[in-house]
Amino acid sequence: MKTSLVLMLAIFLNTAFIFAEPVLAFVQTFNPVVLFILEGILILGYSINRFLGDFSKAVEISFDSIELFVYKKKRSHRR
Repeated sequence: MKTSLVLMLAIFLNTAFIFAEPVLAFVQTFNPVVLFILEGILILGYSINRFLGDFSKAVEISFDSIELFVYKKKRSHRR
């Protein structure tokens, strides 16, 4: 188990190193500030999505047990 974990970690690191150079060349063309702003926008969007999802669950209104129109039988007036 330990050996396979070490081998999987080595394969992952090797793959990361293979892709690191092309990714580095791609990222160097961008200003890091742009990447930080993009990351901030993504985090903000995720936070808003989570908030609205939880908010919609919190304010969900169920009309299953509410009887809006209740019909009663008319009493016959006996004198």
